[in-house]
Amino acid sequence: MNQPQTDKAQSRHLSILATVSAMFLILHWASASVIFETVASFNGTNGSGPRAGLLMGQDGAFYGTTTSGGSDFNGFLGSGNGTVFKLNSNHTVTVQADFNGGTNGFRAYGALVQDAQGNFYGTTLHGVDYVHGTIFKINTNGVLTNLYSFDSRIDKNGSFPIAGLTISTNGLLYGTTRGGGQNNYGMVFRITHDGNFTTLGSFFGPNGSDPWGRLIEGRDGNFYGTTSSGGESNLGTVFRVGNDGGLTTLASFVGTNGANPYGGLLQGSDGQFYGTTEGGGESNRGSIFRMTPDGALTTMASFDGPTNAAGPRAALIEGRDGNFYGTAAGSGNYLYGTIFQVTPTGTLKTLVKFNGGNGIYPYCDLFEGPDGNLYGTTAGGGAYGHGTIFRLGFGMAPKFQSAVKLDGSLSMQWTSVAGQKYQLQSNPDVSSTNWLNVGDLNTATNGTMATVTPIVLQSPGFYRVLLVP
Repeated sequence: MNQPQTDKAQSRHLSILATVSAMFLILHWASASVIFETVASFNGTNGSGPRAGLLMGQDGAFYGTTTSGGSDFNGFLGSGNGTVFKLNSNHTVTVQADFNGGTNGFRAYGALVQDAQGNFYGTTLHGVDYVHGTIFKINTNGVLTNLYSFDSRIDKNGSFPIAGLTISTNGLLYGTTRGGGQNNYGMVFRITHDGNFTTLGSFFGPNGSDPWGRLIEGRDGNFYGTTSSGGESNLGTVFRVGNDGGLTTLASFVGTNGANPYGGLLQGSDGQFYGTTEGGGESNRGSIFRMTPDGALTTMASFDGPTNAAGPRAALIEGRDGNFYGTAAGSGNYLYGTIFQVTPTGTLKTLVKFNGGNGIYPYCDLFEGPDGNLYGTTAGGGAYGHGTIFRLGFGMAPKFQSAVKLDGSLSMQWTSVAGQKYQLQSNPDVSSTNWLNVGDLNTATNGTMATVTPIVLQSPGFYRVLLVP
């Protein structure tokens, strides 16, 4: 039965038009649309307050950490020591490991990494003996062990690792701590898979202080990162460190070019480095910057709060389309945060606005899955108020391939994506806001869809296909 579609639905979904008359056929199609979905909500017992992004494991499932919740969750926000979790194919979240605060640390803020043998590694902000943090390992049997404990009071080895680890091409693990080191301003370290620990460099203020973002390995074999403070104006730095040590400050933030970068860096396909700052820029609400390998830094875009959110605390990713994507924690009219896109030329666009029900406060680095969707977490909101896992997709614009009149029927074929749903609609007036469904909503099984429908419209008649989330 034909059912009307409102203009509201038209604004949400992708549409294409085909004009049919006795003499000619004109095809039109629209650009792709953004499709956002809350995949899962944390309930406290399976974790609460995830701050890090997701890792796709070797088995194709997503894994991550939460800062609180778990088996010792007592019903209140912030309670519990945190978890390592798995997102199952049915969108349920199960706990892979519980932190207990006593023997294996607590408050995991960083993302996980996985080695070639399938073991997971990560950090906890607070630790076992002296609450200065840990490095942990989860083997292929799911057993969590404490690989290393920080205690800067004894051997200057650092304290409070808030960022996740990086596995280098040489197979070793690299990371940073917020404090400790020779000067108690933080440090960079390397550790083997069996716990052999080496300090590679210490911050002392003028060369940076308090690193939060995860290191990346550059194409030159060196490691690059940011500090949230220190440097020329005490507003943060970008630094480089060799895999055997040697710490170099490449750039300092001074406010106008950004301030306080909490996220890590991305090395783009063009070889340059990209990142975000929580403050500074034109409106002191944060910025997106580009930096050459030798440290020449330029501002690509600035956040202003009222129109495009503020306060990004995560690294950028480069999408397959060549644009950059990230999250901002929120401010002004975007109080609960956003997912944004920035083009290589610096055009900043808000894609998703969080509203509480779909999550609040996205602090995570995004992950682009093999399906082309972007995945991430929010630290709060969702069904239980303890955070969410979300997915953002870009529906590929369907395009008519053929439309042929057969006596009293019209045979049409258009491009599709397997698993996505499409609805054919018709209307005698292309400017109308009420379109009628033609046939049923159908799910594509391959790259094309086809239908044969009676022609019930007077010539000319208009047809379109909606991509339905």
